Amino acid sequence: MSRALTGTEVAEKIGRGFPGAVVEANQQWVTVAAEQLLAVATHLRDDPEFDLRYLIGVCGVDRLDHFEVVYQLQSLSRNHITTLKTQALDH
Repeated sequence: MSRALTGTEVAEKIGRGFPGAVVEANQQWVTVAAEQLLAVATHLRDDPEFDLRYLIGVCGVDRLDHFEVVYQLQSLSRNHITTLKTQALDH
């Protein structure tokens, strides 16, 4: 079974490299600003400490006033998973 990385521990490390990217963090997930999602996700994939190369789940959530996109990411080499969320942009 994979170890779940908490949103707060992932947020702490994201915040160091991407100031302002973390919108919210708790034990279950980290929410990042939509504008920085690609950079943060790329970092989580390429950083050997995370090595979150596998997208194991993605879904959308209708929050009535906005949509969220929820990504579940996994590292097979590090044997951990985490949940990353973002708010869909309004265009």
